[in-house]
Amino acid sequence: MSKAWLNVTFILVGAGVLFITATYFMMY
Repeated sequence: MSKAWLNVTFILVGAGVLFITATYFMMY
């Protein structure tokens, strides 16, 4: 259970970083 939550958190953080990076490059 704990490992499953860790994987979900890792995926969400990774997606968030990619989204923020894409938004940053789109603005500049």
